[in-house]
Amino acid sequence: MNTKYTLVNRHTHQQLHKENQQLRDEMSLATQFIKAIGSQDSGLWTEEHEEADNQLMQELKLLQQKLKEVAKEEKQRTWQAEGQAIFGQIIRNNQDDLEKLTSLILSKLVAYINANQGSVFIAKELEGRTVLEQIASYAYGRKKFQTCILEIGEGLLGQTFLEKETTFLSDVPDGYVYISSGLGEATPNCVIIIPIKINEVVLGVLELASFSVFPKHVVDFLEKVTESLASAISSVKVAEKTKRLLQETQEQSELMRAQEEELRQNMEEMQATHEEMMRKQKELDQKSNLIKLILDNLPIPTFVKDENGVYTLVNKAQAQLLNLNESEIIGKDDTFFTTKEDERVEIRRTDIAALLANKAIELPMQSFTTKNGRTYVFKTTKVSFENSVTEKRNIIGISIDMTDRINLEKKMLSEKVVQQNNVIIDLAGRQRMLSQKIGFYCEMICRGQKQHVNGLRKLIDLHDHSLETIKFGGWPIDMEAQVPIEKANEELLPYIEKIETVWLRFKEAADQIVALGGVESPAQIATLENIIVVIEENGEALLKANNQLLMQYKILAEKELDINE
Repeated sequence: MNTKYTLVNRHTHQQLHKENQQLRDEMSLATQFIKAIGSQDSGLWTEEHEEADNQLMQELKLLQQKLKEVAKEEKQRTWQAEGQAIFGQIIRNNQDDLEKLTSLILSKLVAYINANQGSVFIAKELEGRTVLEQIASYAYGRKKFQTCILEIGEGLLGQTFLEKETTFLSDVPDGYVYISSGLGEATPNCVIIIPIKINEVVLGVLELASFSVFPKHVVDFLEKVTESLASAISSVKVAEKTKRLLQETQEQSELMRAQEEELRQNMEEMQATHEEMMRKQKELDQKSNLIKLILDNLPIPTFVKDENGVYTLVNKAQAQLLNLNESEIIGKDDTFFTTKEDERVEIRRTDIAALLANKAIELPMQSFTTKNGRTYVFKTTKVSFENSVTEKRNIIGISIDMTDRINLEKKMLSEKVVQQNNVIIDLAGRQRMLSQKIGFYCEMICRGQKQHVNGLRKLIDLHDHSLETIKFGGWPIDMEAQVPIEKANEELLPYIEKIETVWLRFKEAADQIVALGGVESPAQIATLENIIVVIEENGEALLKANNQLLMQYKILAEKELDINE
């Protein structure tokens, strides 16, 4: 074989050798880079690789970046899938207890996403309206919620419930929430509030807070977990409702069976009584005609009963009182004429007392409610006598109708109670207004408006007088009160003492503002600012304490009116 050679000069040869060496170096770098990509070993990546700018290396760099992104996304998907499996297992194992379920979910969720604290609020019906009740919390301090009830639309949680969309805050306002630790308290960097909803029906809200901002894949994960939680909560509520309805049905069935048995026994007893009454009635007819004639001419309601409390004779006045015919009364006892069991028991007790006594007994006033719903009050005298036909003791009774008189007395007493209730309700309401106005005047004085100093002093004195009047009774000043207030009873004293405790702190701060009389120097400004903090801290507590007193007084007033009625 003949080989052809080309002669080149030294310079050309050196240039070709250099280009060949450069090509080998680039291939070597590319080989190393491919190995680095395949092994994910950053140690194989050198500054020499970074400085390489040929097209092959740039394409390889782009390939490495895409592979990193794919690996990151795959890691996130794996994290989400594992999390959904964990929380799905928790939900499946705890569907019989709503509080336990939400507590477990919340504590595991805070740990899984590296959050710092969280809470779960569930919608419930309270006094005819829907509210949010906190049923689970994790690492919350007392400063976040003084109560565990939120109104719909109140704050970010209530608004999120209303709007049915996730609320994400990466710039949390100061004071919204604090995360506590051994080093103190700090505002988180991120808060997320997610509606717990199923089929666009919101059952509650989930709130989480963290020093780190939640990335998108974590937010997506939280929304998926919340959907599963919503389904579980819905199932738990349905199960609880079904259980409650089943229990109520069983109780009603047992009650109906007991009532049926009682009714059957009553019917048997009434039948036996009726038969006995009819037999005896025939024996008494001849001797009772004369007595009946005499009694009918008496204007006072008069009746005769046998030893069993069965009416054997009534005059016309008694029949008119019951708004019945005489034939509708004879042979029956009071179970036919009054609807209230306690009244029947009391009437029968007095019948027995009269049968056992050897003299007439004057009974205390008794209520008698007829089946048409009208209530009478009687003053009755009963005396026993021996029936010569039956040789058993019977009762003759005379009743005086006190209904109109009692109703008039009750009306007058109720009007007095209503007047006193209105006065103290107005007085308690004024206390709430005074505490708010005092706080407003304090703030105005701190802003340099000295003309409010005298007004503030008067408001403080008026609040003192109002509180003293509520506690010890008397005539309130600066009110159009037509009746004096009575001294507070023992049930109201704890609420009044609570107001006094908060008021002392509140008043002391307001008195300091009155004493300073306004802003004169930087030192006074600092003092007044500290005092205003005390005013604000105690103002809300004072308002709440006054509300509790007012609510308790209304409850007691309603009870008193019910008793009078």
